[in-house]
Amino acid sequence: MSRLSRSDRALLNAAIRDLRHAPNVIGHGRGDSLRSAPFRARYRGVCPRCRTCIDIGNDIRYHTDFADPVHVGCREPSALAEPGPTKPKPAPLKENPVCPSCWTQHAGQCW
Repeated sequence: MSRLSRSDRALLNAAIRDLRHAPNVIGHGRGDSLRSAPFRARYRGVCPRCRTCIDIGNDIRYHTDFADPVHVGCREPSALAEPGPTKPKPAPLKENPVCPSCWTQHAGQCW
């Protein structure tokens, strides 16, 4: 085994000191991950954000608001969905013209 040079030993000791004073991380996995870089899905699932299927090979990431991975760049369904059907507007009231013989408005013929 080769011996370390003085500069390599100093670098190694500095790294060990930094690791000793680093904060402890308890647990690993999706619950502890606040955010993550994008990665490819290895399993099928459902995106909790847009509620569509996650296929193998899709780009996904962990997000702070969801326990399971979400699609990279997906949005909430309300932002994607078009507005639903609305009630038809009532037809405007048809104004009857003024009768030239009696000067009143009536639907049928003049009496």
